[in-house]
Amino acid sequence: MDVQTAVNLMQQGLQHKRNGKYEESLKCYLVVVHWIKSEPEPYKNLGKIYYILGQYQNSINCYKKCINLMGTMDIDNLRHMGHAICDPLAASVEEKAIAENYRCSIDPYFGQFGSKKYGHLTIAPDTQEEYNRLCMNKAASLLG
Repeated sequence: MDVQTAVNLMQQGLQHKRNGKYEESLKCYLVVVHWIKSEPEPYKNLGKIYYILGQYQNSINCYKKCINLMGTMDIDNLRHMGHAICDPLAASVEEKAIAENYRCSIDPYFGQFGSKKYGHLTIAPDTQEEYNRLCMNKAASLLG
């Protein structure tokens, strides 16, 4: 696969995600990572789609691959990976609201059209920051 085809598929995947067509987006990113295994960005995008689809272990695996390809524990990718680890286990209302806010941040379609349960809650910045730290620490410990 040439670079231009990969770029086009990545753009199609992003557009499908923005339109709520997650399975179509998934197909685009899977083709890209099948042919281009050495670039981190497709794995990051694939990790977001797997998260949106509730396939958290696949999401975690994609972020691991992305981080390994980058050769560094990038804070943004640790946060994404950490949310894939922590959000399915969110117990308190605050944690569930933070998880929902995170979903909105990576999924514009859900942010605009999704049925949000916790959108009415205001989360203290300290609580949000503490949860994000927890997520990143869990991701970092999983990476070793």
